[in-house]
Amino acid sequence: MTPAAILTALKAALVASSDLSYVDDSYIFIGKRGNVANFPAIVLEPGPDKIVKQVYPDEERVQVILVGGAIKVYDEDKQLVGDVNVKGVADFMNDVKKALSADHTLGGACINLTVGDGQYDSGEDYPLRGFQISVEVLYRQNRLTRA
Repeated sequence: MTPAAILTALKAALVASSDLSYVDDSYIFIGKRGNVANFPAIVLEPGPDKIVKQVYPDEERVQVILVGGAIKVYDEDKQLVGDVNVKGVADFMNDVKKALSADHTLGGACINLTVGDGQYDSGEDYPLRGFQISVEVLYRQNRLTRA
């Protein structure tokens, strides 16, 4: 598996999730974007990558992916916790965690996926609210072919 394949598999998992049916698939991005016009939106950004085990020629690696989400809610009382009609940022982050936790092997593409810590933004950009989740993907790669 490669880091590019990990990002592609994570995006596919988010797109396929019924828990995120309210997120337009075209607003789930690999890599940061400027001037995003519609919300909610999700961005996948690669983080650190490290070797955790080596048995030549294979390596087991952990790739960290930062999953960021943003939602626009004008009703201040529903920005954090929404209702059946409006998703708040806490609802949105939980739905993303559910989508990512649905298959810990990403359809057999990796050894294990761990949904880690999440953090909310400060709320300074009203009516936008956001979060970031750290996801760790354990995968095997051949040192010679990098596949």
